[in-house]
Amino acid sequence: MAKQNKVRGKSITRQLRDETESFIAELKSSVTQKNYRKWLTAFINYCREQHNCKTHTECKEHIQDYSDYLQEKGYKPATIHNYLAAVCSFYDVPMNTITKPIRYTAEYTKSRSDNGKKIRADNNPDNPRYARTVELQKVVGIRVSELAKLEGRDLRIDESGHMCIFVKDGKGGKDSLQRILPEDQEFVKSCFEGLGEKEKVFKPIELSNSVDYHIIRAIQAK
Repeated sequence: MAKQNKVRGKSITRQLRDETESFIAELKSSVTQKNYRKWLTAFINYCREQHNCKTHTECKEHIQDYSDYLQEKGYKPATIHNYLAAVCSFYDVPMNTITKPIRYTAEYTKSRSDNGKKIRADNNPDNPRYARTVELQKVVGIRVSELAKLEGRDLRIDESGHMCIFVKDGKGGKDSLQRILPEDQEFVKSCFEGLGEKEKVFKPIELSNSVDYHIIRAIQAK
């Protein structure tokens, strides 16, 4: 009889995971769904193993503990932000209420391979036509679609007094603030200088290219 109950019933961990599925199903892309499922599962496993949580209400109390745990385990700041983004979104907890390491552009290393492509005018990062987008990418390290959305009003100062670029509808459909290092602030200000609030920072021709913006971040980090 005990065996039958075990087969039919769900473990607490499985039940907690299943309860996240309706939230995951509402996310925009299949890639985001896959990532958020992985990151929420990791958090649930942590709560079960470290704190014996049995409900999401109990799990929610340990988000800060989880951030500290990931730091102690040596996870990179960008990775910690990804894990916490999924968790905070599900539990409706503002990210800025959780203490976590600061991400900087130099930490990004992900890039597409050039696959032996020949340098042409449209993929050459030294082409003067793309100078502003390439230089800003070295500083900020965001996606091409996010560069295209930048407007005059997106240069901001965060609650801690740091200069930031506001990134709209980024990875996972989330908005974020990308901090600018002090030595790069004058250049960034020059890109936004004189623009109206809703005026685009870049003209379409500046982004109509095949430049590998991902590898630019890796080169800058080195």
